[in-house]
Amino acid sequence: ILSRAGVTRRYEPKQRTGVKLPLPRVTTPGVWQQADWIHDRWLEGGIRFQALQVGDVGSHGIVSGQYLDRKLITAVTFVVEKAWPVLSVPLAMGTDNAFTDTTHPNNPFTAWTRVCLYFGIEVIITPPGKHGWNNHIEAANNEWQRRTIRTQHFTSLDEVRAGSDRACWWMNHHRPVLDPTICGTRYPTEYIAAHTNQLRWPPTITIADYLDRHGTLHIPLAAGRITYLRHVTEHHTITLAGTTWPTPTSIPTGGLVTATITTHDHTLTIRHQGDIADTHPYPISHPIIDPYYPTAHHSLLNHL
Repeated sequence: ILSRAGVTRRYEPKQRTGVKLPLPRVTTPGVWQQADWIHDRWLEGGIRFQALQVGDVGSHGIVSGQYLDRKLITAVTFVVEKAWPVLSVPLAMGTDNAFTDTTHPNNPFTAWTRVCLYFGIEVIITPPGKHGWNNHIEAANNEWQRRTIRTQHFTSLDEVRAGSDRACWWMNHHRPVLDPTICGTRYPTEYIAAHTNQLRWPPTITIADYLDRHGTLHIPLAAGRITYLRHVTEHHTITLAGTTWPTPTSIPTGGLVTATITTHDHTLTIRHQGDIADTHPYPISHPIIDPYYPTAHHSLLNHL
């Protein structure tokens, strides 16, 4: 009907130039982790809940938590008190934009970002569902759902948490996902245990230790890196934390760049295809402290 009416046309995908960025090659624990929400799922009886997963790329280990909200304070409590004691503190943490989304121009330092920087973690931020930089945790999410909410009915948060613990136990201890010629084992937990002494572990603290009487989290801003993946607009700009930044005209429209804020020297460095394309001063009004763990000398991008 639409064709006869003359309102259809051949689909022609938009052509972009230079949009590919290879994924880092990571085969050891504690280097690169990814976090993602499975949000707005429903328990039997109509109770809405959220599930937060953190997966370690090198070991394929996973930790999951289920909550009634999707707040950043919930997310940082989860990683500090539940995920990192199992997976270790990584050198880099990948997320989508939601973990660093803010309405304050030039202030991408959300609670999530501050906690990561405080523990010496580089924050990697990509648009959801693009470029494959969050494929690892999205695959883990699908497996988690397949072994829990897609096949079982839960009537309470406690029930879904118990089901989640069983699923994660199987994924960490009994899922033969690793190459034993590289890892010496097929199982994530054994691979992490073999590297225990080389990994970074969080101190025995709770997020409540850093809350004031109003429930506000006070984490100082630490020296470190926040790296964004962004496409250049037709106006030769990119947008970070509500602020537009110019890019060199030599980078084509749609070109993929990485934009890294380094907090200790207040700079924004834009790279295209691995080469530095431009550097800008980045306004930061907060005092900068040293992180709990020293930051890695090289960015995750050096693993490309």
